[in-house]
Amino acid sequence: MEGDKRNLADLLKDGGVSDIPDFIGTLPMAVKKRVCALKKFQLDSIEVEAKFYERVHQLEKEFEAEFNKLYEQRRKVVAGEYEPNDEESKLPIIHGLEENEIKVITSSHTKRENQRGLTAVL
Repeated sequence: MEGDKRNLADLLKDGGVSDIPDFIGTLPMAVKKRVCALKKFQLDSIEVEAKFYERVHQLEKEFEAEFNKLYEQRRKVVAGEYEPNDEESKLPIIHGLEENEIKVITSSHTKRENQRGLTAVL
């Protein structure tokens, strides 16, 4: 119900629970206290979560320039505008393979030197 501003009692009535005050009146005082405490804990939790996500946002802004630099480097490689050097391409093409399997994969290739970007892989 987008934009619905009704209170909880109205929403529960729609669900078939019509006498909320009467029902709550039948609960023991200890149960009512627990429910109120749980509501408070939930609100406290929401406040902590809001602080958490504010800090996450601050960290994202702090590291945005570094990420953007890396994303731009990746974009250039994918578009064929930049050819990685030996140091940048030092990682194995597939992690977890044994050394002899890596040698087979890296030694067998077709020459497509004139193609650029990831289309050269296809």
